[in-house]
Amino acid sequence: MLFGGLGAVIVLFVVVQFIIPFFFSRTDSPTQSTTKPENKIVITGQVLDAVNGFPIPGATIVAGSNKLALVDATGTFTITEQLPQGPVNVIAPGYVAATLPAKSDKAFAVQLQPNKVSGVLLDADTQKPLAGKMVRYGDAGIITDENGQFTLFRVSDSQKLSVGLIGYEKIEQSVDLTKLDSPISLTIRSTQLNSTILDAETGKGVPNALITVADSTGTTDRQGKFSINDAPRTPGLKVKVRAPGYRIQTFAIEDAFKGIKLVPFHLQAVYVPGILALKPNYDKLFTPFLEMGRQGKINAIVVDVKHDDTGKLLYDSKIPLANNLKLVYDLNRVGRGDLIDVPRLLKDAHAAGLYVIARMVAYRDPGLATAKPEWALKNRNTGQPWKDASDLVWPNPSIPEVGDYIVDIAKEVSGLGFDEVQFDYIRFPTDGKLLDVDYGGGLSWSVLGKAENEKMRTSVIERTVKKAYEYLRTTDTYLSLDVFGYSLWLADDVGIGQQYNNLVMTSDYVCPMIYPSHFDPGTEGYANPGLYPGEIIGKSGKISNQIESKLPTVARYRPWLEDFSRNWGPAKLQYKNTPERVKTQIEAALTNGASGFTLWNATGNYTTSAIPNAKTS
Repeated sequence: MLFGGLGAVIVLFVVVQFIIPFFFSRTDSPTQSTTKPENKIVITGQVLDAVNGFPIPGATIVAGSNKLALVDATGTFTITEQLPQGPVNVIAPGYVAATLPAKSDKAFAVQLQPNKVSGVLLDADTQKPLAGKMVRYGDAGIITDENGQFTLFRVSDSQKLSVGLIGYEKIEQSVDLTKLDSPISLTIRSTQLNSTILDAETGKGVPNALITVADSTGTTDRQGKFSINDAPRTPGLKVKVRAPGYRIQTFAIEDAFKGIKLVPFHLQAVYVPGILALKPNYDKLFTPFLEMGRQGKINAIVVDVKHDDTGKLLYDSKIPLANNLKLVYDLNRVGRGDLIDVPRLLKDAHAAGLYVIARMVAYRDPGLATAKPEWALKNRNTGQPWKDASDLVWPNPSIPEVGDYIVDIAKEVSGLGFDEVQFDYIRFPTDGKLLDVDYGGGLSWSVLGKAENEKMRTSVIERTVKKAYEYLRTTDTYLSLDVFGYSLWLADDVGIGQQYNNLVMTSDYVCPMIYPSHFDPGTEGYANPGLYPGEIIGKSGKISNQIESKLPTVARYRPWLEDFSRNWGPAKLQYKNTPERVKTQIEAALTNGASGFTLWNATGNYTTSAIPNAKTS
């Protein structure tokens, strides 16, 4: 019994001490794992760039959505857990993903191929490739080759390609990494508007056109070419073109980049005395001119806004000086109810297809000279205001404030919506006892009128003209100047400050009054030049063409023609107006380079049968 009991104890001891531990050690007992934890390294390695062999820090080892390890700064990763079933991938921004190789007891390297993005940089308007331009992605960049092509490596989906070139809109474009096999087209739109403006009838370049795009402007050269930097490309944006000889026109920005063609405006106008447009006269005396427009006889009118003999304004002016000095016309001396209704006039005239020119006498202004005697020309003998042959007093053109008042009227008239402002009497006086005129500071006409002092005269006139032109050129209103016919024919300023060659540089139209009746006997060998309207007007056009060929002129030549009889002076110089005379003048003007014409009749009575149908453009 003792042995039997002892033997059982011995057997039990052996089982506990040797056999049970043996089986537990073979089955990785949970009890053993819990009481004696151990993190076994499963796999370790490096992730390298397949092209340059550099480590790729930040690469990630993933199984599906489960992140197993992150590559450190040396490119090394360590996985300390059992690898799951299925593929294990190595991913990194800018690289093509790779699969982790099978489990190995030795450290190894995974090489990732950089992804490759190929593309071409194109001008959006011309579709031509842009060579030698920088395409950026992140902090890196690449220069396009001679074909505008580029190849980028290591581009991630978090980066955008960007192009920022001088003269082009900046663009940014994301990269679709699922479509790397397809080349990318980057198109950028130029903000440098390089284009040409051509005459739609002749195909020739239009010089001196002002192009406005938002806040940017440009001017065409003699060939009609222009360039504007930083022109916006907003869809629907309009480009405005202002060119003498053409109506102001607008074009879509997209069309402007392709080139612009302007339809010429062949002005065919008549003068309308402003008195006829006052409210009491409007329906009976002004509307016939609207009917001429509707019938296609004319496409423009020249209407007074400032009275010739008084200098009074014929519309409801808001200019302080005009109101303070009572220089606004008052037909019945009871208020302003009879003045020209400018909004109605413009609305009716435009509806009738008429371009409306506001004519204003400039320096012949008895109203201003009377109300402001310190501004008047003085008689050097009496000290009193000097008077011309018509017994009218004049303001002194040499006083800057006089010119400023003229410019203020032009600005206001432009703001009212007139298509053009026209200065008449933009000169020194021409009749009366000129030697009696005192221009101030002891300057008499005997000095100012000398040929060698031409610059003194022209600088006075041109100061006012330039100031008006600089303002109006930025508006939708053109500026025209009425000058004597002799100002065109002669090389000097005719002693009155009208130097034709200068005035064509600071206005849109110069309108010489080439009335055959006003040329002196003997002109071109004719005893009575008035009997040769075709020859006189034809010669005038040729002179204008010669000036334009020699100078980079801005203004267009647009003459005044006469539609009246000469019934003054010696009998041998008088003649009766006829339809044939009017027709001859019009044909001579249009066949010799005129940008249209205007007929003058002081009372507004015209030989309509002699006027050809006007062009609507």
